[in-house]
Amino acid sequence: MGQKSGLEQLDQNVLLRTELAVPTVHACFLPRNRLTTQLDKAAAGDVTLISAPAGFGKTTLAARWARQRKGRVAWLSLDEGDNDLGRFWQYVLAALQTAAVRLARLPCLSQIS
Repeated sequence: MGQKSGLEQLDQNVLLRTELAVPTVHACFLPRNRLTTQLDKAAAGDVTLISAPAGFGKTTLAARWARQRKGRVAWLSLDEGDNDLGRFWQYVLAALQTAAVRLARLPCLSQIS
């Protein structure tokens, strides 16, 4: 048997901090004031979805908005390796915890023993 690569050896229970961190936005990108204002308004709701084709700047817009926002933001970057329901929910819960969300207060989780 050959040796496993570092990624293959990675325990499935280990969560990568990079997937929970808001990406850095370089200063050379132009501010999108109209769109960040729309995000501010949308933040009053429970969930906000940003939808656009690949390469249209969704991550850059959301990262800049998250870094400027005074409120709490839970950030989660997913890739093909996270295409597992259990792993996905581990990351969702970890992202919420980084935003200081008290999970015990969520009705759907308070019943889990």
